[in-house]
Amino acid sequence: MNGSSTQFKVGLFLLVSAGLLLALMALALGPGLLQESIHYRIRYEETVKGMVVGSQVNFRGVKIGKVSDMRFVDGQTEVWIQVDPERSPIQATTWASLDRAWVTGQVTVELEGWEPGGEALATGEVIPTRSSMVASMAGSMPELMKSSGRLMEEYRLLAQNLNLVLDEEGRGRLRHLLASLDAHLPSILTQLDQTLIPEIRGSLSDLRELRPQLQESLVMGKDLLARWYELSNHPAIEGILTKGEALTAEARDASAELKTLLRGNRRSLTQTFVALSEALREIKGLSRMLRSTPSALVFGRPVPERTLPASPSGGRE
Repeated sequence: MNGSSTQFKVGLFLLVSAGLLLALMALALGPGLLQESIHYRIRYEETVKGMVVGSQVNFRGVKIGKVSDMRFVDGQTEVWIQVDPERSPIQATTWASLDRAWVTGQVTVELEGWEPGGEALATGEVIPTRSSMVASMAGSMPELMKSSGRLMEEYRLLAQNLNLVLDEEGRGRLRHLLASLDAHLPSILTQLDQTLIPEIRGSLSDLRELRPQLQESLVMGKDLLARWYELSNHPAIEGILTKGEALTAEARDASAELKTLLRGNRRSLTQTFVALSEALREIKGLSRMLRSTPSALVFGRPVPERTLPASPSGGRE
């Protein structure tokens, strides 16, 4: 009897313990097993070192899911995430980035981007990514290093120039310059006070005296412009200008007609000038012949002219 009672009590204890264990497991895993999960893909160009399956997925800092799978596809790291749509809906405007813990190096997926009434992203679609702060810093690091190198080189040159100025020789030149300035400054100020400042004051006085004349000149110039404007609008001036334009047009037309006439009669004018030149040449030859042998006009050929004996008085008979 005692053995059977003990076995009953042990069996009852085991059943109660198993029931409590199942109840605790259902309480712990029940919501996760019963809730609906949605999967999305994220493709990262940057490294995801520090991320593991089960890493946390946050939407603006609120945990909404976890990383369910990771694989390398076409040169990118494809990360599958499992999220609870009741915690935060994923829209077409949502984008993903990486957040790294500086101490532990643990990586979480951070989601951002939401609009009222925005279109929901279908299950299995790819969530676009944006570079994280670490990736942006890593991308800009080469340019930053170049800028830092140039800045350090400029600082080095500046320090070198300062050393040249502040060495013993430079300090001596600086002391000499200050001493010269201290010695000549009173005379410079005195000369300025005695010469330059009076000249400036005299120039200002002259300008004040010339001010009425300048104003009168401006008034005269204004009157001249007004008169010129009135004269330019006078009917007689307009008639003269119109006649001048007409004469200019007639002269232009006459010049064009003369060019056309010369262009059309160029050959005949050339022949005329050639004939005129030949005639002038013949007239010139005839004149020369009349001066040298006038008898050629009568006999048709040159005849020697007879010379009479000279008289005793020295003249011809």
